[in-house]
Amino acid sequence: MKKFLWTLTITGALGAYAYSKRDEILKYLTKKLIAFDQTVEQTTDYLAKVEKVKENAAKFSAGLKASEPVINSLTQEIESYREQVEPLAKEIQAKLPQQND
Repeated sequence: MKKFLWTLTITGALGAYAYSKRDEILKYLTKKLIAFDQTVEQTTDYLAKVEKVKENAAKFSAGLKASEPVINSLTQEIESYREQVEPLAKEIQAKLPQQND
């Protein structure tokens, strides 16, 4: 019986203390809940931005893949012009008088 009364007394004292501090506890918990809610909102905003970046990256990648044949064609044209121009440049350079610097 003494244990029961002792436990009841301690529980009652803790309950009375918690009841006296209820306003402070509620303020603290409210602050934490508001901070958590803000964190959830920020995370949601961040995830939306990440999804937007993923979409833009996918569009950019698709654009690059679509333009690859054009880029390859232009590269081949440039190479053919280079093959035509290099001999002419060497020929012109050979005809120029040598300058001493």
